[in-house]
This record gives sequence, structure tokens and C-alpha cells, in this order.
Amino acid sequence: MPYLPASIEPLETRIAPAGLVTLIDVDGDIITVATSLGTSALLTSAIAKTALGVTGGERIDLITLTDPIFDGTSLSVTARPGPLGGDGLVNVTAIDATGQNITTIKVAGDVQDIDAGKGVGGLKIQSIDVFSTSGTSVWNIKADLGVLNVRTNLAGAEIHLDFATYHLGLLSIGQSLIGGAGLRTGHVDVAGTITTVKIGRDIVGGGGAKSGYIEAAAIGTATIGGSIRGGNGAGTDSGEIVVTGSLGSLKLGGSIFGGAAADSGAVRAGSIGVVNIAGSIIGGGAANTGSLKSSGAFGAVTILGNIQGGTAADSGQILGAGKLGSLLIGQSVLGGQAERTGRVFIDVPTGDAPATTLGLVTIRGNVESSTFADTGTVRFVSGAHNDQVLLKSLAGISIGGSIVGGGMVDGFQVMLDGNTTAIRVVGDVLGGAASGAGSIRSSGNVGSYFIGGSLVGKSGSFSGSAGAFKNIGTAFIGGDVHGGSESFSGAFGSILGSIGSLTVRGSLLGGGGPSSGTLEADFMGAVVVKGSIVGSAASPYSIFVNGLPPNLIGPKIALRSLTVGGSVQDSVILASGSGDVQIGAVTVVGDWIASSISAGVTPTDAFFGDANDAPFNVGDPSLFSKIASITIGGQVRGTTGAGDTFGFVAQEIGAVRIHGVAVKLHAGRNNDTDLSTGGLLSLGAFRDVFIHEVPS
Repeated sequence: MPYLPASIEPLETRIAPAGLVTLIDVDGDIITVATSLGTSALLTSAIAKTALGVTGGERIDLITLTDPIFDGTSLSVTARPGPLGGDGLVNVTAIDATGQNITTIKVAGDVQDIDAGKGVGGLKIQSIDVFSTSGTSVWNIKADLGVLNVRTNLAGAEIHLDFATYHLGLLSIGQSLIGGAGLRTGHVDVAGTITTVKIGRDIVGGGGAKSGYIEAAAIGTATIGGSIRGGNGAGTDSGEIVVTGSLGSLKLGGSIFGGAAADSGAVRAGSIGVVNIAGSIIGGGAANTGSLKSSGAFGAVTILGNIQGGTAADSGQILGAGKLGSLLIGQSVLGGQAERTGRVFIDVPTGDAPATTLGLVTIRGNVESSTFADTGTVRFVSGAHNDQVLLKSLAGISIGGSIVGGGMVDGFQVMLDGNTTAIRVVGDVLGGAASGAGSIRSSGNVGSYFIGGSLVGKSGSFSGSAGAFKNIGTAFIGGDVHGGSESFSGAFGSILGSIGSLTVRGSLLGGGGPSSGTLEADFMGAVVVKGSIVGSAASPYSIFVNGLPPNLIGPKIALRSLTVGGSVQDSVILASGSGDVQIGAVTVVGDWIASSISAGVTPTDAFFGDANDAPFNVGDPSLFSKIASITIGGQVRGTTGAGDTFGFVAQEIGAVRIHGVAVKLHAGRNNDTDLSTGGLLSLGAFRDVFIHEVPS
């Protein structure tokens, strides 16, 4: 293609060239070599040529501008088709201006090697402008450089501005930066800073180490129209942008693809500002491939595609160690076929955590782990998850799809170490075979918790679970809470805090593991279960309140109210922790079958509702445990078996109404008995459900 200048430019600041040489290129182009200093005779002697090609044709092997007369000169090499043919381009093998303060270099064609610059502070090459590069030569630029413009592909060459005082204003590549089979081919290394990087298409790693590679102390803005692709074979660290300091902004029109060589296909910096990636981050076939990594903070990060793990460890990742402005992932986070793949991991140093805030995190698709450890995970932690040192705050996380557990996770799949404004999962939280697979957890307080679908535990402990270590303001679960076969699977709750209010639109269904399919907290406000509560032999405690609410002065109302739209079966609802906790109004629209509810009372045998019930450790002796009222819309019954009992148990039961009929009770504590027997009041067809007001 013909050489086309970006705009009409002055001819060497409107001064006629001091040196001018015309020759015929190997394919017939008429070549003009011009300098702003020197003479035509000196320039002619400075050009080494080889006769080649068409009649009279010559190849330019070397232009040597080391004579002091060329100090401060500009150089231009242009081409235009001549009578014998031509393509408007010229190949120049090398330009040697070592030790010279060159003003500009412009070549309408391909250049393999340039050496220029005086190595003196304060001097600057205004621009180097070439059509393309090739070969495997090392360019040594010993000066500040205003513009390095390669109009098509920058391939082969290894370009160095190798002193920390040297800076590059603009690196502009019209098409792609392409690495080759050799070491540091298609390579730009600036010891100082680069203000702006603009690449029209791709950064492509090759078979050589550090090929297809840009490195600088800092980069202001980087805009790549296409993708960043890691290399293969021995091409470690290929297809990369590496910044030891800050990368102000990154805009990528395609994706980051990890390669088959280690550490290939990546962007790494000390800190990274605004990031916009139109495609995905995809791990490759070797370790540490397909990654976006900040050793410190991130600004606002947008990836419109997936974060997807590869087939080797530590691939397909976003890694950070500081503040996060915000994160938007347009599709999903997908675990790969090796450990630590397909993940977002922000690990803030413990000393920085108290002052570090993280912005809103939005994932529009799923978070899915695979059968390998720590895959398909999203974690914002302090000191590799230190519960005692929390991040200052998180604006919140929103997952538009589901959290899907796999065979291995090695911790909670979505982990937030900090106070979180809001957690939102539009779909389900689906457990897997590993501990923590398909789970979401916050170590701090959560303002609001929304799960649009169900919590479904499987064979891993804590799988298919959600909750927080501290307080939850309001919580909503749109489907079921369904236990799995291991402990705490398919469960929701606060481990060391309270839940202000909680609505479950489906049912609570116990599983085969202890505390599976349960709700748990130190304190619960209004709890609504619109379906049924069905416990299991392994997990009978469907709602467990530890009885350590924040209102420690006065009555400890551990469960403010409970409303069940269906029935309660094979379940225990327990407020424990002390002998003076209280439960508010309990309303069950359906039946109460083989189930118990207790405030401040524990069975000393396996059953509630018998003489062996006893209060927990009594707190304030002037206080007492109480259930304000119990209303059952359907029937109350136990089982046909002998020896088991069930109960409504506290030191005081305020009122009981069954199937529209009030049970006659006396006001006060420990004073309701069956007048005919003198024993506990019994209910139901089998007379094995008892109202038991336990003595202090």
C-alpha cells in the first residue's frame, strides 16, 4: 500500500534540505533521502547501498549520520513509483545516528534498526515515524522521544529508551505489535514513562520471551483497538503490558487471551486506573496467563465479557491489592480446568484494610466454579481473609445470574471482608461437592441481602449457603432454603450478628447434614416463610436464634415474630443462649406436625415438651423467657410412635390459638397445667404436643 502522510506537513520547517540524494529502489520506486544539515555529498557518502532488483535499483543497507555535521539534523526517506514500477514504499535496513541529537526521522517504508540520541539530559528527538518494522535488531534511543509512530505493524524490532530519565510521549502503532520467535521481538521498553499508547489492532506475543511486549515505569493512557494475546512455546511474558508504576487508563477493544507460554497474555501494573475491556479475560494453557493484575489499587474496571479460567493454574484472573473504584463484568466468572482459575481476587494488605473502600461490584451473569480448587470465585479480602481486620466498606455486589458451586472451591465462593451496603443475587445459590462451593458470605455488616432464587445445598459443607458474620439489615430469598447432605449446606444466616427482617418466599427444607436448610442468627426481627418449614432427622433445628441480640438492656427479644404460610413439620424453632430470651407472635397458616418451639429452654433429653425441659443459664433474674403468642391455622399433632414428645416451651406462653380456638391459659409464668391430670397441657390427636411453662 502507498505511504500516506497523516496530514500535510512543512518540509523541514520550510528550509530547503541541506543534503539531498535520489536513487532507484529495488522495485522501481524513486527514493529521496534528505537531511536538514550537511551536504548532498556528505549524505551520499553516508548511504551504504547494494545493487539489486530492477535496472539501476539499489537497496539501502545503512544510513550513517555520525559525522558531527549531522548533529541536530532531521532525516526523511520518501518513495514514489517510478517508470520502472514501485509501491510507494522503501526498505531501510539500518539508520545509525549514535551520539547525535536528531530532530526527526521519517521513513516511508520498513526499518529494521535505528540508533540515535546523544545521551545528554534535556535533549529530545521530536519524532520517529516509519511505515513498519521488521528484523530482529535492537533500537537504542538515547534521548527523550516525543512520538514513535509505526503506521502499520511494529514487528521484530526491540526498541529501547533505556535510561530512567528518558520518556516517550506517544507510542502509536497503526495496526499491531507483533512478537516473533526471538527473544524480545516486537518489544518496546521505556525506562521512564510513556504518556500515551495507541495501537490500532492487537498486541500479539510470539515464541520468544518478552515478545509482543510493552514495558515502562508508568503509562498515562493505553488504547488498544483489538486484543492482547499471549504467545506459545518458550514465549514467556509475551503479549503483555508491564508497568512498574501506575497505568492511568486502559481501553481494549477486544479481549485478553492467555497463551501457551507462562505469564503470557496479561496486563500488570503497580496500580491501574480506569479499565474498559470490550471483550473477556480468558486464561490460557500455562500458569499466570490471561490476567489483569494491579499490585495496588484499581479505579473503575469494566469487562463486558467473561472472566474465564484456562487449563493451567492461575489463569483467567483479575488480581488486586488495594482500593477498587468499581467493577462491572458484563457476563460471567467461570472457573477453568486448574486451580485458581477464572476468579476475581482483591487481597488488601492488613495494614491498609481499615482505610480501604471498594466500590460497587456488578456481575451480570453467573459465578461458576469447576472441579478444581479456588475456581470461579469472587473474593474481596484483607490479609488473605483475616476476620479480625475488615475492609472499611464495600458499596455492594450484584450478581445478575446464579452462584454455581463445583467440585472444589477452598473457601467461600463469593467472599466479602467488609461492611457491605447491599448483596444481590438475582438467580440461585447452588451448592457443589466442596466446602463453600456455591456460597456467598460477608465478614462484616450487610445493609440489605437479596437472593431472587433458592439456596440449595449439596454434598459440601456450607455449600449453597449465604449470609454474613455480622449484622444483616433486611434479607429476602425468592425461593427455597434447601439443605444438602453436609453441615450448614443450603443455609442462611448471621454467625455473630443479627438479621433485622427476613422473608423467604419458598420453604425451609432440612437436609442430610447438621444445620442444613436452616436460618440462624443471634437475633432476628420479623421472619416470614411463605411456604412450609420441614426439618429432617439430621437437621431438625430449622430456625436457630442464639439469643444474644443487641438490645441487652431489658427483655432479650431474640425472634420478634414468625409467620409461616404453610405448615411446620419435623422441625424445632429455638431461641437459646440464656434463660430470659423471648419470641414474639408466631403464626402458622397450616398444620403443626411433630415440631417444637422453645424460648430460653433446652431439653435435657432428646425431646421438648416433657418434665426434663430446663432453662438455659439465667441472665437477669428479674427477666424470664416468653413466647408472646402462637396461632396455628390447621391441626396440631405429634406422631403415632411412643416415647416422643413435642412442645411449645418457655417460662411463659402468652396465648395459644389452634384452628380458630383459643387454648385457655392463665396470665403469668409457670401456671398452666391440665386440670384433669395436673400435668402439662397436651394438644393434638395423639396428645404428645405439650404447652410447657418451665419453672425458673
